[in-house]
Amino acid sequence: MASVYITMSQAMDGRTPVLPALVTKSEIINSSSVSQPTAIEASGLSDTEIVTITVSGGPVWVSIGKNPTAKQGEGWLVLDNHTMERGRLARGFKVAVVDA
Repeated sequence: MASVYITMSQAMDGRTPVLPALVTKSEIINSSSVSQPTAIEASGLSDTEIVTITVSGGPVWVSIGKNPTAKQGEGWLVLDNHTMERGRLARGFKVAVVDA
């Protein structure tokens, strides 16, 4: 089981990979062998909304979408003590995680 810290925020101008100083939304999920989606979701108010996912305590598989289901061996693998960033979240997009 890993602690997965998920933040959603706006990129500075949409053209450069600069993260903002302020986080718009955040949530911590304790991963398990069952896919768990976030309660927070992307606002879709601009095309620069990004998600940052930081993992501590073990690797996880990640899925992003309107109704994401994380599955082992599919999506993105985020290793223990690593951070992944993905961008251009559409309105209603969530993040789901499952133990690797």
